[in-house]
Amino acid sequence: MELQQQTINPRTTLFSFRNRVTFNVQLWTLLALLPMIAVQFYQQHHGLALMMLAFAIFLAYNLRVGRQQALQHWQAKGFVLFASVCVIYSTWLNGHQGIYWAFPVMASYFFMLHSTQAGKAALAFMACLTPVILHSFPWQEAIRVLLALGLTTLFINFFADIVVRLHRDLVKLGTCDPLTGCLNRSQLQDSLAAALQQHKQQQTPYSLLLLDLDHFKEVNDRYGHHQGDVLLVEFAELIRQHITKSDRLFRLGGEEFLVLLDQQDQRAAMQTAEGLLQTIRTHTFSNGLKITTSAGLAQAHSEYQDWSLWLHQADEVLYQAKHAGRDSYRVAD
Repeated sequence: MELQQQTINPRTTLFSFRNRVTFNVQLWTLLALLPMIAVQFYQQHHGLALMMLAFAIFLAYNLRVGRQQALQHWQAKGFVLFASVCVIYSTWLNGHQGIYWAFPVMASYFFMLHSTQAGKAALAFMACLTPVILHSFPWQEAIRVLLALGLTTLFINFFADIVVRLHRDLVKLGTCDPLTGCLNRSQLQDSLAAALQQHKQQQTPYSLLLLDLDHFKEVNDRYGHHQGDVLLVEFAELIRQHITKSDRLFRLGGEEFLVLLDQQDQRAAMQTAEGLLQTIRTHTFSNGLKITTSAGLAQAHSEYQDWSLWLHQADEVLYQAKHAGRDSYRVAD
């Protein structure tokens, strides 16, 4: 699990996106809050001023922490709680001067929190703010304010959802092979480097299993490239079904795939390789196709100075398996 957290995937990058939004929102909120604290003290609203001062201290702490590490979910939730309470209290005291801040606060929910949490926070905020608005404004104006807030919330929710979906799609396009859904070469360096580093520091066993479909060109020549693509998709899915969730499957290009076997020493990796080759050998693909696969297996070693040397070892023994007649695997020394 630790290794997976060090490589790029939509979930972690979405967290990074929200973290950047959270940091910047809190920075600009702090800058806007400082003069307003002085104004509230000047107007003798000491309770609100002290509440805003506590909010400012919380923001300053978050910004200091955020310069060194990712902000946590509780810090985003703390911002939402502080900001919401301040707006509600300010609306109670100041009327129009307070209600204006409800709009940016509502917007912050949908970019700092997960969609479900943001929806619940928005409903809770509206439930608490509604009686304050009805108390502070004539009823005709109160209705207009509530309608404006409600519509703003719906629009922001809609656009925030679009932004998150587009972000996920872009990450997927940048990290996954569009045909098979496997991780692509852009993820290879980080994944292998992280595994090798973890092996050197903690002696965690990792193995590389490099797979190459035998006589794949003949499939393309005989059945066409579309059938070749279908075969690659089915092959990738078959591999996924027979590796663990912590293993990582890459498509290196063409008919060549790589499996990073998580926490498998040489003996366990050899059993995995034998099982995969047997599964592929006996599986019937679309159009009744039967194929075999050659493989090269290389275990992580502390003497590897670079991840590319590790991959090179797997590549060397793969070609040994090819030259030995295919439908087999070889193990690097």
